[in-house]
Order: sequence, then structure tokens, then C-alpha cells
Amino acid sequence: MEVNGAVLVPVREKRGLTTDSKHHNILKKTETMSSAKSLIVYYARYNVWATDRLLKAVAEIPDDQYHSNTGLCFRSIHGVLNHLYVADRLWLNRLTKQPYGEAQALLDSYWHRANSEMYSTKDTATMYWEEIVKDRHKLAAGLRAQVQELVAFVEALPEEIPASFTYMRIDGPVTKDLSTTLMHVVNHGTHHRGQVSAAISMLQYPPPALDLFYYHAVLESAKTK
Repeated sequence: MEVNGAVLVPVREKRGLTTDSKHHNILKKTETMSSAKSLIVYYARYNVWATDRLLKAVAEIPDDQYHSNTGLCFRSIHGVLNHLYVADRLWLNRLTKQPYGEAQALLDSYWHRANSEMYSTKDTATMYWEEIVKDRHKLAAGLRAQVQELVAFVEALPEEIPASFTYMRIDGPVTKDLSTTLMHVVNHGTHHRGQVSAAISMLQYPPPALDLFYYHAVLESAKTK
């Protein structure tokens, strides 16, 4: 299609938004969003799709650039992905009521540090977020596994999602709204995927298209297969 002299390429073709066999089983199960649960399931599955697309784009970046200081809050792409990995693990442990032990206390401790230690500057050479999972391939595998865990948790919830849940924190028990927490986990992932996408672009690589509308286009395409 041509508009004002510009050739417009169809979105799926331009952005590489095709349905592959790896995601087809998840995509074809998505139905209309007729309840709070179905909406949250939809977003949890979107989280899987977006995480996979981001990690495929990140995989094209050489190690030196992947680990470089790109001006991100956690210094490097590796640092941001580690932060996301730890946050997802923390919430999954809380949601599934894992016993509060040494491992859980360690996860909590990453957020109880001074801003000068928690966040990077242009002069930061290295920081603790980058040391949690040092191997980038193991980190990517862990991120993929955890977003699948979230889908499994959400799908197993009753149709009427409980109003709240309680978990233990380093300073005692905390009660939160369950639906809001689940949306927070997905939204937190969206926030940091955006940061990594900006770093990918800054490093002169093509950033992935992660908009929810693109995911929806993939779902619509899957319905015809």
C-alpha cells in the first residue's frame, strides 16, 4: 500500500510477527476476555510472548556490548535482566507461598540498599545486579521458565480470583490485592523490557516490536490455522 509516496508494509510482515509452532499452543487457547481471570490470563500469556521476543533480540548482541554500561538504571542489559529475574522469582515465591527462609531473605535484601548502591551511573564499572546470574544463557532460560510459571499459576486460579493474599517479608507479613499484584508482575516486566529495547536501539540493533496490539494480531492470525 502507498500513502503520500510512502510504501506501507503490513505490520506482521514488517515486524516479523508470525505465529511459530513454539507459541501456537499458548496462543490458540486464548479466548475472549469475559472475566477478570481471563483478562489476567491474557496478560500473563502476553508476558511469555513479549519476553521471548525480547530475549531473541538480545541474543543477537555480542557479549562486550551486552555487558557494557548503556546508561540503564542497572548499568547493562545483563543487569536489567537480572533485576527482572530476581523480581519475578520473588513474586512467584510469594504467590506460591514458599517458606520464608534464607533464599527468600536474600531476594528481599536486594531492595534494602541505598540508591547509590542499587542504581548505576555513567561511571559505574560493575554492580551487584549483574552478578546474580552471571551466565547470560542461563539467565535467559530462567526468565523464560519464570514467565511460564506465572501463566501456570494464573490458569490454576478459580474463576473468581481471591481478593487478597498474604506473604512473608523480611519485616513481617504483608497482605495485598491479588489481581493487582498479578498485573503488577506483568507491568514490571513491560517497564524493563522497554528499557532493554531502548538499549538495543542505542547499540544500533533492531529493537523488537512488543506492543500489545502486535500480540493480539498474532492471536488473530493463530485462529485461522
